[in-house]
Amino acid sequence: MLNDNPERRLGGLDFILSRCAETYPNRIALDDRLNKIELTYAQLRERSIRLARALMSLGVKKGDRVGYAFYNEHPSIETLFACATLGAVAVPLNNRLSPVETVRHLDAQQCHVFISREELTSLGDGAKVEHHIVRGKLNNSEALDYEALLTEQSGTPLSPAARWEDPYMIAMTGGTTGGSKGAVWTHGGAIMDILALLAPLGLRRGDNTICFAPLYHAAGLGYGFFPTFWLGGKVIFPDTPSFSPQFLHNVIKSETIHCMFIVPAMINPIYKTWDGEPITSMVSLSVASAPTPKVLRLKLKEMFPETQLMVAYGMTESISGSMQLADDFLVHADGVGEPLLGSRIRIVDDEGRILPHGQVGQIVMRTLAMALYYNNEPESTKNTFMKCQDDPEGLEWIYTGDIGMMDEAGRVTILDRSKDIIITGGENVASVEVENMILHHPNVYECAVIGLPDDQWGELVCGIIVKADQSISDLQMIEEIIALCKEKLGAYKVPKKFTFTDALPRTPFGKVLKRELRNMDVTKAISATDVNQLDSKLIV
Repeated sequence: MLNDNPERRLGGLDFILSRCAETYPNRIALDDRLNKIELTYAQLRERSIRLARALMSLGVKKGDRVGYAFYNEHPSIETLFACATLGAVAVPLNNRLSPVETVRHLDAQQCHVFISREELTSLGDGAKVEHHIVRGKLNNSEALDYEALLTEQSGTPLSPAARWEDPYMIAMTGGTTGGSKGAVWTHGGAIMDILALLAPLGLRRGDNTICFAPLYHAAGLGYGFFPTFWLGGKVIFPDTPSFSPQFLHNVIKSETIHCMFIVPAMINPIYKTWDGEPITSMVSLSVASAPTPKVLRLKLKEMFPETQLMVAYGMTESISGSMQLADDFLVHADGVGEPLLGSRIRIVDDEGRILPHGQVGQIVMRTLAMALYYNNEPESTKNTFMKCQDDPEGLEWIYTGDIGMMDEAGRVTILDRSKDIIITGGENVASVEVENMILHHPNVYECAVIGLPDDQWGELVCGIIVKADQSISDLQMIEEIIALCKEKLGAYKVPKKFTFTDALPRTPFGKVLKRELRNMDVTKAISATDVNQLDSKLIV
């Protein structure tokens, strides 16, 4: 039979780079403005092969995990494809995490190697990895030099080890219960994700894009990078690690950008720095990762009047959930469109029974690209990947935790998020994780963390505190809590606003009623930037 012959089986994600290097060898694949280097498809493939051989010489084999922390830059892509060639599992890590968080992820995912750029080296200090590879200056005598390893190896292609059904990446979720989980993606699932997006995004061979969305996020790769790359286009990486709207405007004026993926928190900065001249070169622009209210949609339409504007809905477990196309962008401003090709979406009640169109319930989805499970998290896997009641197919679906409905035309609307996730600047923050950190303060009797609406960031992390000793001033408490959080959490998770109360509202069973907290008067909440004599480095 066909599948019994290893040489004929469907391969892995390395197929994409091999195809482009053979078809468009001299086209620019990556324009890395951060490192001031351009790489053609042929050059990128050769460097990825050299890295694969280097990892192999260090004992990395099929199924081993390789953790890495980079900004949006060429070594991140080289590492991804090197792992794909070897059949190793890529574990991209958020470069904004603290060292404590990074080490926890590296160890939990049992990473064999950690690869990083120079200034991110300390993130892996103390991890139980066998090798640490650094691109840049070596501050650790035991670290290996990235470029030296590539120079020592041959660029002759290897026989790809990965197959369609093999794990390709462990994508870290934002977390809803105080910790991030690793969703295991397959090579075939990643390829199906890309194929599902090509048609609605309206991309053509050789189209260019700017990739602002972080490559450690599933959506950054799935929307921001791979669709353009698959078609032999040029992917431009920004010249700074942080988002710069002025960089966007400068690039759009200097060369043609055909498509782009952004998060809602980027819209206001882009609009604020816009010169008022309509941007007509863009063919398509998609937005995802958080709700996109109509006021932001109108700003996008004003700036990009001729562009196909779209809103996407998905999650780390499967980014290709649904997409709202341009026709509905302003007409149904609270919607996220219809299920994409390769995606099925249902609405179910609290018991998992399938509801008819027009009724409100939890959104569940099943896609050709969905993750297999959470790595080393059997209980979380069991509670997220579940069957629907009275379903004759007996298949498992992703229970998203989002509340919504589907109308008679198949359009999905999200009404609320049942999981207490705060989305700030496109980054997910688990409120429980921040609450647990705040509770380490000796004068915090109890606390809750919620997201407050914010024009720039979408939401701001707000800490609601009940003091144990009222004699300690609010400002002193805030300063100490920020310092405590900053020590162990990524800067974007640190609360930016605080308010104090006598008690938290609770249900008879003791659960905090966060919906009441969101409705309370927070106009007098203290901004972290208002704290007297506060070190500005604590607030990023």
